[in-house]
Amino acid sequence: MKTLTSLLIFMLIATSQISVAQISLEHTYSGVSAGIAHTETYGDKYYVMDVPNSQCLLYNLDHSLWKSVNLSIPSNYYLYDIQYVTDHLFNMDNSIEMLYVCYNYNSTLDYYTYETRVASETGTILLTLPGAGYNWITNVVGSGTRLFSYIYNYAVTPYTVSTKVFTLGGSLTSESTNVTETIGMKAFPNPVKGNLKIDYTLPEGLRQAELSVINISGLIIKKYTIDSNFDSLILDTKDLTPGIYFWKIEAPGFHGSSQQIVVTQ
Repeated sequence: MKTLTSLLIFMLIATSQISVAQISLEHTYSGVSAGIAHTETYGDKYYVMDVPNSQCLLYNLDHSLWKSVNLSIPSNYYLYDIQYVTDHLFNMDNSIEMLYVCYNYNSTLDYYTYETRVASETGTILLTLPGAGYNWITNVVGSGTRLFSYIYNYAVTPYTVSTKVFTLGGSLTSESTNVTETIGMKAFPNPVKGNLKIDYTLPEGLRQAELSVINISGLIIKKYTIDSNFDSLILDTKDLTPGIYFWKIEAPGFHGSSQQIVVTQ
């Protein structure tokens, strides 16, 4: 009887946990990409990258619009990515600040040019980095916070890469690392029309892997063998129907997370 009672209690607990641990759709932001902005002054907000209107939209946790931030984009460039939407990171006032990346495609010579900017919600540009296509921020123990910006020049062959390191006025909390992709795994430009450059870094000890491109139905439509002798792959998307795709890297004992790309006409 004691065993039966224990079994019933276990079943009730398990049933309770199952009923609580449900996944439910809360909200849909159509036609844009969204993330979480952690701020010390205003609390958590949703942030949305609106590419057609070159804006960062911020929403309260009930999904009501809080504010719209217009982003200054260079002529003939397009918004590519928004990162580190917060306050007190790039300077110490209470305005919302963010880092964002723009790109331009030279269709004649078939290469991309990037520019990174750091701006506040008031429109003040805090930093401009021509050529910077990828950025990440980290805290250095006992020495403050650093911004690493990778400067690409695809106008020369072979292309060149340099890294600029900046000291920031604020600090990065563990909750404000709202970067859309893991360092070493980057596809750009995104959205893409034509050639897509995928940067990757294989885990230490892994010499070869498979990079797959998957459509929205989950079907693998392209597959490439990559190895540790290289760190990038150029993917021609001209034969793909415009829409959403995913790419991921896999090997025995390693399964990378899926990354989304958008192919345009």
